[in-house]
Amino acid sequence: MRPTIKTIADEAGTSKSTVDRALKGQSGVKPELRERILRIAEESGYRTNAAGRALRRQRSPMRIAVVFRWRVFEQQIREGLEAAQSEFYDLGIRLEFYDMHTGEYEEQYRLLRQLAASGVRGVVLKPVLHPRIIEAVNLLEAKGIPVITVSSDLPQSKRFCFIGQNYFQAGRVAGSLMHTALGGRGNVTVFQESAQYHAYTERLKGFQKALEQKGGSVAVRQVGCIGEGDPQNYGQALAYFQSAEKNDGVFCTGISYPQIAQAALDSGRAHIALIGCDIFEETIELCRKDAVDFVITQNPFREGYESIKALYQYLLSGDRPPEPTFYTPLNIANKESLENLDPQMRNRI
Repeated sequence: MRPTIKTIADEAGTSKSTVDRALKGQSGVKPELRERILRIAEESGYRTNAAGRALRRQRSPMRIAVVFRWRVFEQQIREGLEAAQSEFYDLGIRLEFYDMHTGEYEEQYRLLRQLAASGVRGVVLKPVLHPRIIEAVNLLEAKGIPVITVSSDLPQSKRFCFIGQNYFQAGRVAGSLMHTALGGRGNVTVFQESAQYHAYTERLKGFQKALEQKGGSVAVRQVGCIGEGDPQNYGQALAYFQSAEKNDGVFCTGISYPQIAQAALDSGRAHIALIGCDIFEETIELCRKDAVDFVITQNPFREGYESIKALYQYLLSGDRPPEPTFYTPLNIANKESLENLDPQMRNRI
């Protein structure tokens, strides 16, 4: 008799849907049950290649390199990465963390070149926006090593796929919120995070586009942050607020907005409408003090989790994502929605 999902389910003592998930490498199947299903499938000749590959992965792990500079926000992504590794551990997924110290393109380029000859099966990367990084990503792809960009994209490269926020759309949302908050008129300062990352440049473009389309008389000035999340951003912002004659609104394109918001408070400019991106420990308290009006979130946990899931499914069965971009949900949070929020849920919205 030709083996079917039903015959495998009967022999394994489980349901057909569970067998189907196990054969496809999907979540929700206990490790010992998954192994039994795959062994029955291989021995019976059902989808021999897929089942056999899955069993072999347990004996010959799939090494996935993760290249990040770990700060507060990226730690939230790391939780998703490690959750996926735990789920797929018995199927052979092993993460190897390559930690950046400077965040400069030269350091990232050296790491990526090393990985091209290291035997890793895939790479998860927050890419620096630079021609040499495009070159390194294209080299990895040419060698059959898929690269998933997370938290910031490198669309000019041949990367396997991008998982993260639609950053241009996030900027548009911020622009629309600002236009409404100011009644279509006023002076706004954009604190622009590092231009090394595509995410921040796209948020700025979206913000400007929304204000342009909304009309009115909102004047926009730009201040470049000293560095991504750099503590010195506080001092720079404090001096700016103390010297600026009129400032009705602030949009921070990156992770430095808690420093900017605190500087606004300390300068006596608490009335400024301030919009930031992502949630940190300081966010809720700053919202309570009305120093932050809105934050636009991107579900960093899911970014990490989905990147490993996508690589696993591709390496197991050759299934590519249906689209080259996977946009995580874009949510708007404020003081009321963040009140009494479980700390473990901060990186899930």
